Amino acid sequence: MKKILSVLSLLLAAMAGQAQQVPANTELQGLIKKGFVYFPKMKELEQVTHINEDKIGVMKSYLYPSLSGNASYNYFNPVGQASFPIGPSQTQTIQFQPYDNWNAGVSLSYVVLDFGRVGANIRKAKADLQLGQENVSLLQNQLAAQISNVYYGLIYLKKAIGIQDSVLAFLKENKEMTESKFRHGDALKLDVLNIQAQMDIEENRKAELQAQLEKQLNLMAYASGERFVPEGAAFDFNVKNVVGANGLQLAEEQHPEFKLAATRVESAKADVKLARAQNMPLLSVSGSTGYRNGYQPDIQELRFNYGAGAALQVPIFNGTRMYKQVNMAKSTQHLNELAVATLQDQFKKDIEQALVEVKTNEDRLQYVQSQIEQTMLARTLAESRFRNGAGTNLELTNASTNVQRALLTQLQYQYQLCLAQVELARLTGVQYY
Repeated sequence: MKKILSVLSLLLAAMAGQAQQVPANTELQGLIKKGFVYFPKMKELEQVTHINEDKIGVMKSYLYPSLSGNASYNYFNPVGQASFPIGPSQTQTIQFQPYDNWNAGVSLSYVVLDFGRVGANIRKAKADLQLGQENVSLLQNQLAAQISNVYYGLIYLKKAIGIQDSVLAFLKENKEMTESKFRHGDALKLDVLNIQAQMDIEENRKAELQAQLEKQLNLMAYASGERFVPEGAAFDFNVKNVVGANGLQLAEEQHPEFKLAATRVESAKADVKLARAQNMPLLSVSGSTGYRNGYQPDIQELRFNYGAGAALQVPIFNGTRMYKQVNMAKSTQHLNELAVATLQDQFKKDIEQALVEVKTNEDRLQYVQSQIEQTMLARTLAESRFRNGAGTNLELTNASTNVQRALLTQLQYQYQLCLAQVELARLTGVQYY
C-alpha cells in the first residue's frame, strides 16, 4: 500500500510540475479523433457544410449568362386564312399560319446590372458556410470534452475497483486470521460473522462500481464507436497554467461558440444588405436565334431568325415589405450583438467556477495525503494489537474502513480536479485534441 501511495504522490507532483502546455495523452487524442470520424451528428454537420459550399457555387452562377436550347412542335386547326381576288373571276386563299408549326433554336439571357443582388446573396451564402464550419468546431469541442470525461471516468472506476479489491483482500486475510483465533478459542463467532458482513458490503460496492464502469463503456461506445478501456492510469490533464488569469480572453479568441456568435452577427449584416438589394432595379438583356416555319410567303419553309432585347425592372410599390424586411434584419443583427455580451457574461462565470473547482481540489489533495498516512498507521497498529490479542476485531475493521475512505477520498479529489481541468479546457477552447 505504501508503494501505491508513493506512486500516487509522484503522479501528483508530476501533474503540478507541468506548465505552459497541455499534456499530450496520445491514447485520449486517438479516441477523440475516432469520435470525430464516427459520431453521427458530426457527419450531419459536415454534410451541412458541403451543402453551403454548393450554395455559394449556385449564387456565383448567376454572374454568368444563361444559355438554353429549345425545340417545339405544335399542330393547330383551324388556322387563320383569307381569300383575295387576283382577277375578274379568280381568288387566291392565303394561309397565315401552317397546321404544323416547327421551331428550334437557342436563347441567351444575361443580367447586366443587378445593383448588388447577386453579391448580397453570395455574401449570405459565405456567412452560412462559416456558420456551418463553426458549428462543426463547436461540436468537436463538446465531443472532445465528453470523451475526455468518460475516459477519465473509466480510469477513476478502474482505480476505485482496485481499491475495493485491496480492501476485500485485507478483509479476507483478516477473516482467515479471525477464524484461526476462533478455532483456538481466542475470538468469537460473532467476530467472524461481522467480518463476513463487512466483506458482503464491500462486494456490493465493487458490484456498483463495475455497473458504473459498464455504463461508462456504453457512453464511450456512443461517443467514439468502440467500448474502450483505457490502458493509462493517470489523471494527466492539466491546463490551469495554460489558461492562467486570461481565461475569458482565451475563450473570446479561440472558443468556437464566440466565433459562432461573431459569424451570426456577420450573417445578420449580410441579411440586411440582401433585404435592401431586393428593392433595387434589375437590367437584363436577352437574345435568341434558330429556325422556324410560318413566314410568308412560304409558311412551310423553315427559316433562320434571330431577336434581341433588353428589359429594366424597377420595383415601385410592394406594400412596404422591403422596409419591414430590412428592419427585421437589423433587429436580428442587434439581437446577435447582444448575444455576444450575454455569452461573455456566461463564460466569465463558468470559467471562474472551473478555476475555483481546480483550486479547491488541489487544496483538498494536500490535506488528504496526511490523512491517508495517519489512517494507514492506525490500521497497522490495530492489526498488530489484534494479532497480539490486545485489540478487537472491531478496532481493526474500523481502521481498515478509514484507510479505504481516505484512499477513495483522494481518488475522488484527483478525479474531480481532472474533470475541472477538462471543463476549463472546454470553456477556453484549448485544443488539446
